[in-house]
Amino acid sequence: MRKMIFLRKRDKEKEKERQEQLIQQIESGMQLERQGNVYIWWLPTSFCQSRHGPYKQNGSNSCTLISLLLASGIAKQYSFSSSPAQLPERAFLLLDECINGGNLVSHDRIKANLNTSIPDAMSALRSHPQTDFGLEEWFFVQLRVDARNQRELAQQVARACHATVQFLKLGEGWAVPSHLFGAMVSDGRTVILSLELSSNVATLMDTHKHGQKSGALLVQSTLEQLEELMLWFIIMQRQIFGGRPSILEVSFISSLPTLALLIPPTLKQMANKICPPS
Repeated sequence: MRKMIFLRKRDKEKEKERQEQLIQQIESGMQLERQGNVYIWWLPTSFCQSRHGPYKQNGSNSCTLISLLLASGIAKQYSFSSSPAQLPERAFLLLDECINGGNLVSHDRIKANLNTSIPDAMSALRSHPQTDFGLEEWFFVQLRVDARNQRELAQQVARACHATVQFLKLGEGWAVPSHLFGAMVSDGRTVILSLELSSNVATLMDTHKHGQKSGALLVQSTLEQLEELMLWFIIMQRQIFGGRPSILEVSFISSLPTLALLIPPTLKQMANKICPPS
């Protein structure tokens, strides 16, 4: 018994040391960029879903699993980000945990080179013995625009998010959650958008490798500046990946188990009241 306790203590010490080294490596290699009211943290090339951890693999399609785990991890905290200009305290360790967890589930449950839908990814996470996942998909929207009109796509995403947040804040028969999540899929890549109602901060986390100079990235703004955040993200995707998505799917996800039973808000009507087309 004493030997087992000693081994567990030693394992915890090793893990703590590994985490401290990881944080130092990321902080020494990351770059902060500011575009207006949008803050972008470019993380080192080694810190992304295809290069980090024991289950890393080139061409990994685990981004949907990782994105959902990130949402689950944030949902377990009342407050994740207090200010768009400040990097969340647990961001690096949460990314580390979720990249490893998502790649593990992909390794165990998902066939190679298979893009995973949101419902299939949720099912895989719930059935895996090493993950703790309890989020529910509420509804999804497909936003279609002229691929050349990046501003219009950013506006549509922002309007859909603002309309849904306003509906949640009504609290008519449900407790208002601390966060609303949007799993965004375009060009076969999934990222997670966290809308933190208590602190008014939008956080986008993308675990893919971005070109030859950056790995994962984290982007933040206030909820009011969400359109600018989305415009920056859409332009970045075009510049780095060459993508011009004409369709962007957003799956709205929450920690409220009863939320999936509610009728989704009338997005077009509500969104136009909140943010009229310019």
